[in-house]
Amino acid sequence: MGAIIILASYVIGRIKPTVGMFLNMIFFGLFIDLFMWLKWVPIGETVIVRVVLFAAGLLIYTFGTGMYNIATTRVGTA
Repeated sequence: MGAIIILASYVIGRIKPTVGMFLNMIFFGLFIDLFMWLKWVPIGETVIVRVVLFAAGLLIYTFGTGMYNIATTRVGTA
């Protein structure tokens, strides 16, 4: 999936792939696999628990994305 995203960003946005893009793709997958193997990510048994976990994950994800976007836009204006 990461390779498809890198290819699409090159074809659509003309963003040249860098070593960092490929390292990010590899290590992201490895860390997700590690966290799942260590059972750090809870898996809900019922639909309601899965919905609650999904909502919590979505909240954490949006907060992290907002922090990343703020950090990258402020660096360019300093």
